[in-house]
Amino acid sequence: MTYMREGYGYTKSDLEQLIKIINDTDLTKDQIKRTLMGDDLDFNADTVSLRRTALIFDENKLKRIELTW
Repeated sequence: MTYMREGYGYTKSDLEQLIKIINDTDLTKDQIKRTLMGDDLDFNADTVSLRRTALIFDENKLKRIELTW
């Protein structure tokens, strides 16, 4: 039960971040970085990993979102 609750928390966190990204940015890496600034994410690569999803960038624009688990 604890494992399921923790997994749900990770999924909920990713969903909240994705909603913020889609609603509050133009999907460029710089704007997404500013929007998620307090989340300690590495924006130096073309792939930014959240907890259970990854943001894939191409030429500094969000190209797709993939599940990582």
